[in-house]
Amino acid sequence: MKFGDFVKVKSLSNAQGFKENLERLGLPMPCDEQLESGDTATMAQPLTVSGLKVGNRYAIHPMEGWDGLADGSPSDNTRRRWSLFGRSGAKMIWGGEAVAVRHDGRANPKQTTMTWSLVCN
Repeated sequence: MKFGDFVKVKSLSNAQGFKENLERLGLPMPCDEQLESGDTATMAQPLTVSGLKVGNRYAIHPMEGWDGLADGSPSDNTRRRWSLFGRSGAKMIWGGEAVAVRHDGRANPKQTTMTWSLVCN
């Protein structure tokens, strides 16, 4: 596969399409034929990580929304995304947002930033 040869998402809509894509990529990986659902599904079961019990195995990973305000604060769209994360059912939100530590360290002009203040006496 060369750069630009993208797999169509539709081809991954079932286990067979997913397996065929793994084979094309040379990545042998077992996967179930059927997707479990409901309260008894493996992903719905609690998990203990470093002594902390997580209510299920779904997690939201940090993302860079590109929709913060010029001053680095979250916009209404950012807050909406965070609210949807909270209502998603995932029991672990891993960071929630990729933020820059300084304004001049942003990946894009709308990335949120972490505000630090240092008081020296």
